[in-house]
Amino acid sequence: MEKGKGRKNLGINKFADWEVGRNYECVKMLGQGSYGAVCSAIHKPTGKKVAIKKMTGVFDDEVDCKRILRELHLLRKLSHPFVVELFDLIKPKDQESFNTVYVVLSLSESDLKKVIKSAIFLENKHIATVVYNLLCGLKYLHSANILHRDLKPANVLINEDCSVQIADFGLSRSLAGVQSQQLNITARLAASQEEENKEEPQAKDIKMSGVEYAGIEPGDLSPGAMNIDTEPTQEPAASTGGAEEQKEMNPAQRR
Repeated sequence: MEKGKGRKNLGINKFADWEVGRNYECVKMLGQGSYGAVCSAIHKPTGKKVAIKKMTGVFDDEVDCKRILRELHLLRKLSHPFVVELFDLIKPKDQESFNTVYVVLSLSESDLKKVIKSAIFLENKHIATVVYNLLCGLKYLHSANILHRDLKPANVLINEDCSVQIADFGLSRSLAGVQSQQLNITARLAASQEEENKEEPQAKDIKMSGVEYAGIEPGDLSPGAMNIDTEPTQEPAASTGGAEEQKEMNPAQRR
């Protein structure tokens, strides 16, 4: 009995320094990294399951501080089924000298990176649903003139019903902000970048969604292996068959 109590208390102590207030009860640690940590929790007044993101040292680095502020500002404005929802921002106890921010977000079961690395086999209908939901979320962001700019499997949360939620807006920019920055660069650089940026901002997000689709396309025996049947173009975005291409080259070309 004493050993059981010790293990139970050890689990509770993981959240001893989490100042989430009386309305939230931390349940399970979901992930931890340089940015901080994320845990699942319960909103006691409603019983709703949420995710709490703890970010420490938010004022230690100016760039990181701006990213956090930008993400919170965007999430306050966004409202879409396929975009992560900002449920609450926990008020710090000491508003004069706080250095940790607790952000309450909607909870998802997993993310696309974990699904790709796992042994889960997704059928074509599941993949089509995931990609369609992802593109719907991107269409909403682009219609609001917001560029995600960091779309990758780890930033696409996913549930068992194949619904997705686009997360992590730390590198996002408004299209107006991108255009205003371009006005401050020299005329020579502006002329060369203007044509490129006409189609790049939204197109980059769309291209990354295609890369994620390729990552979960079934067909290879290894989980999450790329399976692209089309021949590579002259300027491939990424090549996963470099070793095979070297084998196909004749000896004269190798020399």
